[in-house]
Amino acid sequence: MHIVVGLIAVLAGIGLFFGAIWARTVAVIIAAVSIVANFLWLPYYPVWAVLIIVFDLFVIWALTPRPRCHDRERSLTGRARTPHVKNPAAVA
Repeated sequence: MHIVVGLIAVLAGIGLFFGAIWARTVAVIIAAVSIVANFLWLPYYPVWAVLIIVFDLFVIWALTPRPRCHDRERSLTGRARTPHVKNPAAVA
């Protein structure tokens, strides 16, 4: 079982180098499962478990996209920001 999960993780890592969305999804799922597994190990190895949980949270944070500045403005106003045009008559 561990070999299969390891192979999936390696394939996801290779996919991340190529920017594959499926690789991000798989990596986030693996990190989330790792958080749950290490939470169960917390009473036995508290320092190690907390360290791995923090690392997994960092991995999830790094792999999930955050809105860029203009995306955030669109989400707040409901419409995209219009680009600055010096001479509107030249555009038409």
